[in-house]
Amino acid sequence: MRTTRLLLREIFHRKAMFIAGLLAVVLSVGVAVGSVTLLRAFDRQTESILQAKQDEVKHAWAQYRDDVRRSMLELGFNLLIVHKDQTLSTPDEETRYLPEAHVEKLRRAKLATINHVLPFLQKRIWWEEKKRWVTLYGTPGEVQINNPAKQVPMVRSIPPGHASLGRGIHESLGLHPGDRFVLTGREFVVQDTRPAEGFQEDEQIRVSLNEAQQMLNKPGLITGLMAINCVCEDPRGLANIRRAISAVLPDTQVREHKGNMVVRAEERSRAARETEASLQREHRNRAQLRTRREAFNAVLLPAVAVVAAVWLGLVTWMNVHHRRGEIAILRAIGWTDGRVFGLILGKAVVTGVLGGGLGYVGGQLALAIPLGFSKIQMFEIRLILASLLGAIVLAVLASWLPALHASRMDPAVVLQQE
Repeated sequence: MRTTRLLLREIFHRKAMFIAGLLAVVLSVGVAVGSVTLLRAFDRQTESILQAKQDEVKHAWAQYRDDVRRSMLELGFNLLIVHKDQTLSTPDEETRYLPEAHVEKLRRAKLATINHVLPFLQKRIWWEEKKRWVTLYGTPGEVQINNPAKQVPMVRSIPPGHASLGRGIHESLGLHPGDRFVLTGREFVVQDTRPAEGFQEDEQIRVSLNEAQQMLNKPGLITGLMAINCVCEDPRGLANIRRAISAVLPDTQVREHKGNMVVRAEERSRAARETEASLQREHRNRAQLRTRREAFNAVLLPAVAVVAAVWLGLVTWMNVHHRRGEIAILRAIGWTDGRVFGLILGKAVVTGVLGGGLGYVGGQLALAIPLGFSKIQMFEIRLILASLLGAIVLAVLASWLPALHASRMDPAVVLQQE
């Protein structure tokens, strides 16, 4: 009788034992496949969550950058560089001026931490022609822009003989661009009129720096320099800027003014940093959780494999014991040790193939409903092959000793006992 036919008939004749052995393999493979699938589903879920967090971080920083870009023209200069002995309580007539040469020193330094540098000279004067106090403000326009290709001047330069009027002045006097007026004996053309900016700015008349120096008798002097810092997220930014400017201009001090737009930009920056920190915490938590799951699987899977192997080994041993007479007859009619050994292991291979396939499908289907089909890959070739190969190896190893015992039986002794 052919080995294959005998093997199939034996399986159908002893269904209970075959199903018992098959169940051990199915459970073992199902647990292994389920553990791997759960871990992969966790990885995919983690990637999805972290990607969403990453997108949130990118969006937060993009909001910060866009907010700064949109607001830059409204931001206003938020750094003031003045003489180190200048105080807010210093009377206007005792203002400590800086040499205009400081402008060139700062420009040549090309500090990366500040941009849009604007030198100015200002003083409150009596406008004799109109019988009112105004602030004369002279500036040559911005002398430094760190990125001229992408940034535009916030304050346009004023050509000689022209003036820019604050709202309080042009509205009260009814002056419009192109109109002419006389200030301390000099005639000026209104270059532009400005909207409301604040009490002091609304009472300013802005002219070129050279004309302001002549009118105030301050040749070669400036009151200070206005600048915009980079609105960096680093809270130590202002201290770094002060150190950098002090190294270039040791006789100066840096004062900071935080307008609403600066505060909003810093809030955007803080929100982006907090979101980024949340992403890093999520990374760490997910990594720790995955490590714990891997450690659990490292204990669970070997334990399940050992239990399944012992279970299958006992079932095979009982099967061999019940078939002692049959095996002895086969040996008596000429079956060799190797053929008997192959018959037992052949059944183990069949058990492994069926158990591996059923265990794979069972392990996947058991997770399909709670996890959803979208989170698991039902038919993964490598995992299927690994399930079949692992099940075959498990079944063969578990059946090795019983098969070896069956192949070494003495048929005469067994038949005599039977």
